[in-house]
Amino acid sequence: MTYQITPGRVPAGATPEGDGVVAGNGPIQVDAFIDFLCPFCKRFELSAGPVLAEIPSAAAQSSNS
Repeated sequence: MTYQITPGRVPAGATPEGDGVVAGNGPIQVDAFIDFLCPFCKRFELSAGPVLAEIPSAAAQSSNS
């Protein structure tokens, strides 16, 4: 049986379950599962990270138009 461990401190914006962090409140939800020691996660971050980082500013520009 697996027991859920609740950390003593969680980052600002953490989900109620403590298994993620919410950044922003726009119409797009992106769930990223990242292990900083995983070589495949690193590859994903290097290839998709810049595009994902542009989404909030692109959405803000389109809503201001």
